[in-house]
Formats: sequence, C-alpha cells, structure tokens
Amino acid sequence: MKVVGDSGDGRVDDYPVLVSGDRVTVHGYTITVVTTMPHTTITITQNFIPPGVGFF
Repeated sequence: MKVVGDSGDGRVDDYPVLVSGDRVTVHGYTITVVTTMPHTTITITQNFIPPGVGFF
C-alpha cells in the first residue's frame, strides 16, 4: 500500500505505508502484507462483526 505526496517541486513521490509483515484493520477488514519480493502479495480478510453491531 502506498500513499502519494506532492513535495512541491512538481513531482509526485510515493511512500510505502505497509511493509512485509505489517497489517492494518479498516472498516471490518484486515489487510496484511505477506511479501514484497519479487512482487507485493497481500491478504484481505473480513473480520467477524457480531449481529447488531455495525457502522452507521
């Protein structure tokens, strides 16, 4: 996962947010970076949300 940023010199740079072994949970899903070599491989899993609990 990368985020781009404008350094102000007319170029857009990218920054790695997650590296191999990192994970983040967003809106009930966990994204895990499995490996970055030779290609980036991730897993996305949906977390269990009990009935009656949710996002409004």
